[in-house]
Amino acid sequence: MSSNSSSSIRAVALGNAIKQTLQTINSKYSKEAREEFLQVHEKLEEAAGRVDPLEMAVKHAIAKVDAADKAQDARTLALADLLSADGFGRRQPFQPFGVASPGALTGRIASSAQARLLISLANKVLVHPRASAASKKAAHAMQEAAVAVQGADSELTMALDARIKAVRVRNQTAPAWQKALSRLRASLRYGDFEEGTQHYETVFRRVARAFAPKRKQAVIVPDASPGGPVS
Repeated sequence: MSSNSSSSIRAVALGNAIKQTLQTINSKYSKEAREEFLQVHEKLEEAAGRVDPLEMAVKHAIAKVDAADKAQDARTLALADLLSADGFGRRQPFQPFGVASPGALTGRIASSAQARLLISLANKVLVHPRASAASKKAAHAMQEAAVAVQGADSELTMALDARIKAVRVRNQTAPAWQKALSRLRASLRYGDFEEGTQHYETVFRRVARAFAPKRKQAVIVPDASPGGPVS
């Protein structure tokens, strides 16, 4: 998770806590600032909320690409074995078709470009007179796997683009949120000065304490040595 994501998550949680405490305040000096903050916070909350499902969509798309890539690799190697048996060469069975060795086409991150190359290879095998029926069947299976890789890669590209746009909108909302928060702080302090209230204490210091890291309590181990204190 990026630092911007972590900051946004914390800002939303902090803003929600502040929003709760603002409901108890009725001061003319902070009314405008309170309304502004609530409006801006709602926008940040909505923008941040759009990012979470898109993060999951990206993870799902990556897993789909990985699964499609593994299937494509397995079918590519199976075709290589069958073409070797057909007499196209043990080490370079794809060379007669103008394609790199099986090792150069497998074990890498899947891509649409790689899939297009394998689809082209499959088409050449399917029409080659020396390719056996088994090899042609394997070529067709590899072609199907390559098409699946293209689809998964396209889905991942769209998911990444959508996430980037959502993150950009969320990050663009953050400066306005910070500005509204600063204005809220200042208005509450001024209102406290004019009215003798403690609204700033209510909103910020109590919320800040709630968000402060919890201190670990020291664990006291009873002294079990001879003559030591008995618990």
